[in-house]
Amino acid sequence: MKKRFLSLCLAACMLTGLAGCGGTADDLMNSVLKEEDETFVTGQQYKDKAAAITMEYAALSDCTMAPLTLEDDGSVNAYYASDDENSDEEGDYLYLDCVSTVKNVGSEELDLEDDLYFYCADENDMYDDYMVFVESADGTTLDDAGELQKGKTARVHYTLVLPEDISWTQLKVYFIMPESSTTYAAPLSDCKPNAQAFSADTPVKTAGGAVLTMKSCTVADEAASLTDAGGNTSIQPITDGDKLVDIAIEVTNNGSEALTLGTLYGGQMLEDGFNSLGTVVLEAGNDMVYSGSIASGSTVMTHLLFELAEDPTEDQSFYLYADGMFYSIAVNAAK
Repeated sequence: MKKRFLSLCLAACMLTGLAGCGGTADDLMNSVLKEEDETFVTGQQYKDKAAAITMEYAALSDCTMAPLTLEDDGSVNAYYASDDENSDEEGDYLYLDCVSTVKNVGSEELDLEDDLYFYCADENDMYDDYMVFVESADGTTLDDAGELQKGKTARVHYTLVLPEDISWTQLKVYFIMPESSTTYAAPLSDCKPNAQAFSADTPVKTAGGAVLTMKSCTVADEAASLTDAGGNTSIQPITDGDKLVDIAIEVTNNGSEALTLGTLYGGQMLEDGFNSLGTVVLEAGNDMVYSGSIASGSTVMTHLLFELAEDPTEDQSFYLYADGMFYSIAVNAAK
């Protein structure tokens, strides 16, 4: 039996009527870009009297997403820049998703949208039209950002809106703290997430009691089940002629409760700064399914899938995401 590759990401909200998101050297660009910048590093905390911020990563994509999901159909809670039925008259948009951990260290409430300022720029243009979303504690939903109470911490998506045809190789990402005159900056190419290696020799143990072990990493015309639980099921790419990167991951649940597949791990691929999402499937009930639970004390086979028009190159990086951590998967493991 064969089934078509279903996209993990279903739009929870389609955005329309976005404002223009770029301009020539206006007053703001002149006043900011003439100042000497301090280079920031992903994974490092920066602090002033009001806030402490750690930029986890910035990735260019067609959506901004919560990394995990609780949806029964396996869909991700995501905001999409545009789609075929709902695109801007002047062209589609892309999102630069700047994901940061923010803590309120001040004496008053922190307005996550107005007190912290994010933008990006190249040699000619500045882009500062952005939306701000806060992840739920379990990483399953995105909500509009509001005020962060004293002493509280949140994982925040500062999502910059960019034209589809932008040359992202020249982009730099900037942010300014509420009580500091320093402008922090870094090239987009340096804003990939800090990650530990994930391979067959380095299993990942999650806080929920799961052990994730890579069993294989292949590129093929279809993704096939590795156990009898998946029967003779296979999954094919949406587009004829595309390939699937199939990362087979065995999951052993040593915890006391069942684990929902959608909240166990997720994945993404970064190619020259562009972010593509992966899809997670589970071998169960003589099939390969997009949602389900892993019972306490059981071991199952899962698959993290990426669809590619061509075989992966050395410029591409694959990531597993679990418990707020990224785990890199070497591209040569997928050849």
